Amino acid sequence: MTGGSVLAVERACTELAGSAPAETAHVRSAPRTAVHRVLLADGRPVVVKLFAADASHGASDEARLLAAVAESGRVQVPAVIGHGPIPGLTVSALITTDAGTKTLGDAMRAGQMPRPAALLRLALLMTAFHSMPTPAGTLRVSGIGQQVTALSAHCPERIFARLAPALEVIAAGAGRERLVWCHGDLHLENVICGGDRQPFAAPGGEPHLPEYVVDFEAATVGVPEYDLAQTLVTCDALERPTACSWPLPTEGPSTPVSWTPM
Repeated sequence: MTGGSVLAVERACTELAGSAPAETAHVRSAPRTAVHRVLLADGRPVVVKLFAADASHGASDEARLLAAVAESGRVQVPAVIGHGPIPGLTVSALITTDAGTKTLGDAMRAGQMPRPAALLRLALLMTAFHSMPTPAGTLRVSGIGQQVTALSAHCPERIFARLAPALEVIAAGAGRERLVWCHGDLHLENVICGGDRQPFAAPGGEPHLPEYVVDFEAATVGVPEYDLAQTLVTCDALERPTACSWPLPTEGPSTPVSWTPM
């Protein structure tokens, strides 16, 4: 999504944040979204995320989920400044505060955080996320078959074969009351380091993690193991020589795994 982004960002900032952009930097684009980091004329640093009109997950959906996470008090997310359709254009926009530029992936690549520590931060964030109440209207996947199909689309065959026994266990237990709110795309680039912020205690005594989680387009209701499997695969956490202490299976032709939706 690139066409008209500059005009869309300018109108979004003016209409939804009440200030024109002074500086704009493109961060990334996907087929139906685009993200820009903007310094507003009034001095506020913000992030503007544009959504195409035909996107299944729009600005209002993202704003609703961010509000639900913020209300839970378990995981930090950027504050929503404004969201809605952009007048005269066929896109909508979400404007949030800018939580920072350094992701967990950046910190790891710069040698500021060992890979096991970065993966541990993801595990802690995922645990906190799974403990939150599921917002009303969140999509519930039709069954484990659909989830595994999505996972296999970008999972190397060798790794998928290693996951098969665990996925069989998940499939056996998926019919039980074990469903949680899953982020669906919790990887090292979707977690913003909290700068020098340290964990602090909430009024109820629960600790806040210093990182900020972003990008909730894949959020859904499902079994927690699927969220974990997505993260392990997306982060290449099962590849050599990462923190796997168990031996790899003998190389050879893998047995096809068939999945029947429940």
